[in-house]
Amino acid sequence: MKSTFLPLFACMIILFTIGVAFNGKMNWYVYLILICCYTIAFAILTYFKTKSYIYAVHINEEKLIINGQTFNSKWTDNLEINNLKLELKGEAQGRGHSEYVLILKSRDKKYKINSLYNWDYFKLLELFKELKIVKGEKIILDEKFLMDRIEKKALGYSIIDINFGD
Repeated sequence: MKSTFLPLFACMIILFTIGVAFNGKMNWYVYLILICCYTIAFAILTYFKTKSYIYAVHINEEKLIINGQTFNSKWTDNLEINNLKLELKGEAQGRGHSEYVLILKSRDKKYKINSLYNWDYFKLLELFKELKIVKGEKIILDEKFLMDRIEKKALGYSIIDINFGD
């Protein structure tokens, strides 16, 4: 929350100060109400995004063991690998910046690995490949393309190198 909320909140305070200082027509409380609304909306969205995350995944024969945490309570789920749908996905984080997640879908639940963008991309790719092998599925062309982008990002390539480089 510190890394995303505080810089945006600081920008809003600066805009508030500039608006009050240079615009005598609009009352200061209008800016204050806008900042409060923004802060509350952003806090609620951040709360729902960060309340639960997955920190470990283990493959045990035909089962997938997922360890996660919701606030301070840890949880574990066991899933049958054959009943899972796997999806690699890029999530835009602004202009020219994206992060990648692995989504596991079972019949009744959906798990998003790397939702807080704290996983090592090499481990994420390794997990995806292992799950594909255990399920007996081939990696399709779209997945290969996305895996290549993830690997380049993990190696430290810039978005320009990833999009236009070799």
